[in-house]
Amino acid sequence: GAGKTESAKLILRYLAYENHLSKRIATGKKALSATIEDRVLETNPILEAFGNAKTHLNHNSSRFGKLLQVMYSDRGMITGARIRQFLLEKSRVTGAIEGQRNFHIFYQLLRGASPAEREKYHLLPMEAYRYLSRTECYDAYGIDDQEEFSTTKQAFTRLGFSTEEIESVLRLVSGVLRVGNLEFDAGDNDEVKVKSMGDLECLAKLFKVDTKDLEVGMTRRRIFAAGEEIETSYSLREAETMREGLAKATYKHLFAYLVSRLNELLMTGGDYKKDDSRHGLFVCLLDQAGFEIFENNSLEQLLINYSNEKMQGQFHERISSVERMAYIEEDIDWKEGLDYDPKQNIVRVEALESSPNGVLSMINEEGRLLGGSDEGLLEKLKTFPFRESSDVPMVETSMISDSSFVFHHFAGKVKYNVEGMIEKNKDFLHRDLEEVLAESLCPILSSAFLGKNTSVKKSGRRGQSELMSARTVWVEFKPQINQLVEVLTRTTPRYVRCLKPNDALEPRLFESARILQQLQYSGVLEFIDVRRNGLPVRMRYSTFKEHFAVITARELKGQLPRDTCAGVLTAEAEFASEYYTSAGHGGDISVKWALGKTKVFIADGLHKWLEDKRLRVIHDTMVFCLSKIRARKIRIEYLETRQKIIIYEVAAKRFLAMNHLRRSLTACQILQRIVLAHMGRRWFADVSKSSRVLVSAWRKHRAREEYVFNELSQMLISMKWREQTSKFTASRYRAARTLQSLQRRRVVRRRMVAYQKLRAFLIYGGGVWGLTN
Repeated sequence: GAGKTESAKLILRYLAYENHLSKRIATGKKALSATIEDRVLETNPILEAFGNAKTHLNHNSSRFGKLLQVMYSDRGMITGARIRQFLLEKSRVTGAIEGQRNFHIFYQLLRGASPAEREKYHLLPMEAYRYLSRTECYDAYGIDDQEEFSTTKQAFTRLGFSTEEIESVLRLVSGVLRVGNLEFDAGDNDEVKVKSMGDLECLAKLFKVDTKDLEVGMTRRRIFAAGEEIETSYSLREAETMREGLAKATYKHLFAYLVSRLNELLMTGGDYKKDDSRHGLFVCLLDQAGFEIFENNSLEQLLINYSNEKMQGQFHERISSVERMAYIEEDIDWKEGLDYDPKQNIVRVEALESSPNGVLSMINEEGRLLGGSDEGLLEKLKTFPFRESSDVPMVETSMISDSSFVFHHFAGKVKYNVEGMIEKNKDFLHRDLEEVLAESLCPILSSAFLGKNTSVKKSGRRGQSELMSARTVWVEFKPQINQLVEVLTRTTPRYVRCLKPNDALEPRLFESARILQQLQYSGVLEFIDVRRNGLPVRMRYSTFKEHFAVITARELKGQLPRDTCAGVLTAEAEFASEYYTSAGHGGDISVKWALGKTKVFIADGLHKWLEDKRLRVIHDTMVFCLSKIRARKIRIEYLETRQKIIIYEVAAKRFLAMNHLRRSLTACQILQRIVLAHMGRRWFADVSKSSRVLVSAWRKHRAREEYVFNELSQMLISMKWREQTSKFTASRYRAARTLQSLQRRRVVRRRMVAYQKLRAFLIYGGGVWGLTN
């Protein structure tokens, strides 16, 4: 989680950008299609999906080592690239621990697959897979598996993978998960049978092999005894071991296939060769894990730390040679503290890799034995012959417990747990199961296992050595790391040390002890010691003369830069020596210096003295300049303040005078108002008196007029009222007479009708007509 992979990606992106820019300048055209640098960058999503996983310390940890070799033409253009992978942590497929995730591709496939793809690859819910559910961790902070799956598929397409190839890869990914769901049951006569036949059938479809052959390969094996071929059943434990081995081997070959296929697609032209490591011009980017010291360390950490021991020796030798070359190039005779003693590193490496007494060789040999076990390995380590010094063994026997031992690494003591270490080192499948996989219709599986079996016939005699492939993780890893060291030895390495500020994955949190520990692990402190043992400060003469011009005597400033440096250093070295001697540090702090062809080499003590003196002179000069500047500033401020005071005084006097004038005018106005008010009151009294007389007379006149008017109005109203009343009475009388007349007429008519009816009745004697009417 220190940023090694991200730093490698940034460097690769920079190389691709520079190459793209150079092409554009050379041709004057912008590339319309994907270029080689684009294809190189597209490899990152694929390698991270299949080779990275979430750990306790990092959400996107690289679980494999990678060496990316970028090829260049004679004109400095990228022509291709080649990837080398080593130490893939395939044990994570079957043994990821709680709180961590398996490889990203598993979660990407399960979360990003479409319904059609889920049916095609026989996918189950994530919790249904034993290899994933045992960790109880399905998510990683900052990682969107669905989006990452889309990115991975796009990278496959852009790099040139065919649809069939992509489907084969995803089939194998789903198949590896299905392998973990296989369950076995010991039947009669302890014969093992596959308990979960549904999972076996799905696995056979995914691997494109015959179900019956796969079942036999997972439960039975053939051995030769006394010249006869005997078929025997696995024990329950052996069948489970074969299951785990199948998952790890399949994933390992799948990852190797992807790397090989990427190499083919990244090489332009027809000059690609698998073993071509001596291409003309190239830049290698090595992304490798540093020393790993966890609470529970196993074979993976032992191999990683072994590779770092190999790299550490190369690193120390490199920095020592660089230091020596710096003095040789400047023609300076200096040898103090520059030689690197590789004895300790050689002893540690031999204690790990030498055969038969090295730790890794012991692990390897113990796994080959018929009754090899973790306990047997611990017994051998109790008589470990290598020692760090005459009284310190490389493996501390006194600290060996029932299941662990301690090894003295360059980075410190590391405690390793041997439980399962022998099994983790085993990397083989029985030849019968390999033959089944070699007959698969999946080209990735068939090509992987055909390369190990010159014949895949199921009949014919085979020797005992052919029954089982004797491959182990150590046997496979050792030549890889030796080849890597050879590449680094033939090149000019540059080192980027990535430091992790804290283990809490939190920003703005800097743990000093953790940083110091990483500096120790990475060898930076040893590099600092090498520089300090010599003359660590190197400056060009012109730079030195310009930098230390403030402490250079006047008579030396007109001389050549080399002579100026010699004069300054000669004088200041004497002062510095006297000062350090008087302070009691005369023998501990060096004040040596040397003049080269173009540079001056200065000891750290003398350089600190020069810098301190330079800073003191600059400080005194700055204090003097500041005092003058401040005095001038205060003088200007005084004059400005004095001028402001004069202006304020004139303004104040003017204000006071104006204020006095305003008060006088106000007083005059007040007196004027008083006189006018008195005169107004007298005039008002006279006018009021006259007004009252006139108003009285007017009111009397108005009263008389109103009385007369009221009397006349009453008479007129009374007359009108009487007139209207008489008219109303007459009209009512006429109406009453009219109504009375009408009423009488009605009564007469009724009586006439009644009379006529009676008369008719009497005349006609009650005829029909009269009765009916």
